Amino acid sequence: MSKGDLNIDNILKDRLSSFEGKIPLSDWNIIEKKLNRRKRIFIFYWSSITLLLLIGSFVLYNSATKNYKEYNLKTENLRTFKKPIEKNTLNKEIENKIVLKYPKTEKNNKNSNLNSIATETYNSNEQKSNIGIEYIQLDLISKFVSDLYNFNMSSIEKSKILNLNKPIYNSNKSNCKFSIEIGVNFSPSIGMEAIKENAKMNKFINHSYFNAIAGSSSFGNGMNNGLNMQINYNKKWFISSGINFKEYSVYHSFDYTISEFPNVDILQGILKYLPKSPENVKYEGKGLLKFINIPLLFGYRHYFTPSLGIESKTGINLSKFSTGQGKSVNPTYLHLEDYSRENIRNWSKGYTLSTGIFYKSKRNFIFTLEPNYSSMIGSAYKKSYPVKNRLYNYGLNFNINYIIK
Repeated sequence: MSKGDLNIDNILKDRLSSFEGKIPLSDWNIIEKKLNRRKRIFIFYWSSITLLLLIGSFVLYNSATKNYKEYNLKTENLRTFKKPIEKNTLNKEIENKIVLKYPKTEKNNKNSNLNSIATETYNSNEQKSNIGIEYIQLDLISKFVSDLYNFNMSSIEKSKILNLNKPIYNSNKSNCKFSIEIGVNFSPSIGMEAIKENAKMNKFINHSYFNAIAGSSSFGNGMNNGLNMQINYNKKWFISSGINFKEYSVYHSFDYTISEFPNVDILQGILKYLPKSPENVKYEGKGLLKFINIPLLFGYRHYFTPSLGIESKTGINLSKFSTGQGKSVNPTYLHLEDYSRENIRNWSKGYTLSTGIFYKSKRNFIFTLEPNYSSMIGSAYKKSYPVKNRLYNYGLNFNINYIIK
């Protein structure tokens, strides 16, 4: 809590105490918890609204560009390509060509026959006339075949031009390098806590703490979930972000006797460190720290088949402390205390690493199953706390994303 907030609280205490008498500290703690809860709800809802607005703007922009490209392709096709010619009209054109080009074939045949009969005096002359007739017929056939050949070549060229419509659209579609995904993720996880002394606060630490407590913690279970948005480049590289609810958990099992105390000067006014009679402490339970997490991840996908492959991603995240459950041990006087904002930082940083397999369905859904590892950068405790801790989280992440083209 900042100095400004403390001054405001002191003013409120003085004003309220002047009207209703002195208010117990427990009431102030209840009021503070309610205000913090409202603040967390406010942050969550505004973050969700911002994420939805971003997703909606991307969807509208993508659909608008897609419709614009389709409209341009249709207008270009109408301007470039002519209407295909029907088969019946083509056959009529062939027949007209034959009739117009060779209208006097029968007369030529008759004239050749008359000439052959007039000059016919013996069998050799008759054979010559027959050869002339066959030559004329072959000439007609060759010209007819050449016309058909030219017609077929022109029709093939037209069909090739008409078939260019599909490749042009598909090439534009394949050249689209960017795509967007939105989805949800669920990740059951286990957590662990590592502890070391804070060198700046070494004189306040009860050094029996590390003998009695440091090795008395084990893995605790938690659950991570949230919304994510992903921008893909060339179907392989991607950037992912979103908003997640992350839990770091550890299981404590304390059983020790307080018999030693730190050597602290009483003149400093730290009365809670004064020696007391030996006291036995027994406690078992899960310590759970909940955070609102905003990640920024970079990843790569490798396709074995059009629908199956592996992906890896890593990045950093910014975490806002939400609530704490369970108890820990204060290392100065070895008594139990709650996880709260008095000893946990409000903001923390961390990193994440994951690798797994994915399956892409025909309906543009991508299902991903991947083990993931995450840890905080630095201690979750405040700088003034006598010890530093490092929280670790191991989980199995399941993502369901939808590709927006």
